[in-house]
Amino acid sequence: MIRTYGNPPFEIAVIHGGPGGIGSAGMLAEELQKRCACGVLEPLQSKNSIGALLAELEEQLGGPDVRLPVILIGHSWGAWLAGLFAERHPERVRNLVLVGSGPLRPTGEIDALRRARLTPAEQKEFDGLAGALAGASADQRDVLLKRLGELCEKVDSFHPKTEVSGPESFFDGDMFTKVWSEAAAFRADGGLEKAFSRIRTPITILHGDYDPHPADGVRRVLELYGIPCRFFLLERCGHTPWCEQEAADSFFEILNSELCRSGVPSSGKDGIL
Repeated sequence: MIRTYGNPPFEIAVIHGGPGGIGSAGMLAEELQKRCACGVLEPLQSKNSIGALLAELEEQLGGPDVRLPVILIGHSWGAWLAGLFAERHPERVRNLVLVGSGPLRPTGEIDALRRARLTPAEQKEFDGLAGALAGASADQRDVLLKRLGELCEKVDSFHPKTEVSGPESFFDGDMFTKVWSEAAAFRADGGLEKAFSRIRTPITILHGDYDPHPADGVRRVLELYGIPCRFFLLERCGHTPWCEQEAADSFFEILNSELCRSGVPSSGKDGIL
């Protein structure tokens, strides 16, 4: 399934996080369409393995109204998926934009920082939810992942907007459990950083300084392999920049500038969430 914003040609595709956070990039796609003189795609993930998700994305970007090569904007887990796609299909990707990407090497920093930002009761709940996901039924996983996402959103945000609305999103706990298990093992074995080291598509990284995912988790690894990238650290900003009260404007200004560098004309409008 694909959600579309604006009219063809579609030159930008926004890849949501999770895994299993289906539709979570809808607000970003909606806002970008207001600012860009082209259509924006939001491919919705439905498969339970990395290989199947990459094949699905290839099909989603193969429609007649898509102008290849596209600009891929991936958020969180979606940054990894977008990067893996760009490595596999360089002819289909004009530019790769990574927003709030997870690190390419394993680290215990993320959960430790998240737990430090929770109350003792929330820490206990956080640990219980994480442990219960693997053994839960498919229906239970959706509920557990939703609550785990709420706790992560609380500690991953610096100063979130209090009133936001956008396209519907929902959690797929079964997808999260299966894809994340595979993705974590792939990263631990060094497969993720090796795949990113082979990317030859221009790369832009946008990252919040309050995001518990380490800001240099991608950039430093790319530097080791001699892969150039444009890096922007957003001040007073958490994991989801477009939902931050104090960082959203800066985020979109930078993103608009990067899109213009990639040949996407601005609509001349300043959309406001």
